[in-house]
Amino acid sequence: MWIRTALSLAVAVLLLPLVEAAGTSARLATAKDATVAYTYAKTSNGSYVAYTPTGGSPTLVADRTSNEYRRILLGYTLPSQVSSASAISSCVLNIPRPFRVPSRNLTLLAYSVTGSWDEDTVTAATVLTTVKLLGTTNVTRAGTAAPIDILDACRGATGGAFSVFVDSIRPIVTFSSRNTGRDTFSVDLVY
Repeated sequence: MWIRTALSLAVAVLLLPLVEAAGTSARLATAKDATVAYTYAKTSNGSYVAYTPTGGSPTLVADRTSNEYRRILLGYTLPSQVSSASAISSCVLNIPRPFRVPSRNLTLLAYSVTGSWDEDTVTAATVLTTVKLLGTTNVTRAGTAAPIDILDACRGATGGAFSVFVDSIRPIVTFSSRNTGRDTFSVDLVY
């Protein structure tokens, strides 16, 4: 009897690192999102688009053309069970099907962002710093895209939160905002 118990205990001890290595996985919904426009264009009432908050909009737009562009800003909150951002072993940004499928393949780029922002007030005047390019993916004419590895952004979370800019290298691409409840950006992480 004690041999069987000892053998069971030995097997359990050997398997423990495998169980811990697998980690806990979570899918994070977008906590806040907005399109931030860097443009000299004006709205119909004469104010600059760059200083008009769009956080409540049903769509997110990425479009980069010369000096004027729009960027998608996404904010996420880590689960309370994540004791330290450095404990995160995998973190990817899932790309939803565009609201309007592009007429040709396009490239999306994800950047880590530092700075505090609020969905209802963020504009081009909000002080946000693009830290580094995290990765890229191609969106096909069928509207599919591989996830982008954003591990550095997740590990760089401050106060349990992190943000990512998503840019498009032509053509313009539109996605549903989290406010629509439709297919939206999300993050899969393992910790």
